[in-house]
Amino acid sequence: MVAKYKTVKPSFTIITIVFYYMLAKIEQYVLVSSFLTIFHSIVTCKKFYYMLVNYDIMPKPITNKEREKIIKHKQNNENETDIAQWLSISQSTVTKLWAQYRKTGTYLPNYENCGRPSKLSEAQIDQIKAEVNKNPDRTLLEIIEMFDLKISESGLSKVFKKLGLTFKKRCSMQTTKKDVM
Repeated sequence: MVAKYKTVKPSFTIITIVFYYMLAKIEQYVLVSSFLTIFHSIVTCKKFYYMLVNYDIMPKPITNKEREKIIKHKQNNENETDIAQWLSISQSTVTKLWAQYRKTGTYLPNYENCGRPSKLSEAQIDQIKAEVNKNPDRTLLEIIEMFDLKISESGLSKVFKKLGLTFKKRCSMQTTKKDVM
């Protein structure tokens, strides 16, 4: 069974204790000023700082069961601070989830607006589909130049893959049998 440690937020007292412990180990007073400079640069380094206090940089996302519990407790008029402490999450998470539930009626995460928006509009995608169906021998570069698209060849290739379209990769490839006849 793995013990689960509760993460603590960084505090000045922890840094002070470590500082005095390290000072006690240094016997030469000449090194104290250079030690202070080095210690300050180490503490300002985020990676060491978070390692020092065992603090997670990015919190874990809450599960749907936890979301459901938050909503049930908020419907019972419980305090947001108490709910946050009980689930070991921030109070702002509880507040945002409750606001989302009141606005949308659901506590589930919204994945509709995730990711980078497409560089191609729906109209451009429809034009590309029509052109590829009409002339399947066009290369990616020819399609980009034809429609004056602001997208790379690899980006257009990914769009084709999502749409289930095939394409000619190079000008030197043979044409389809339909064009030869």
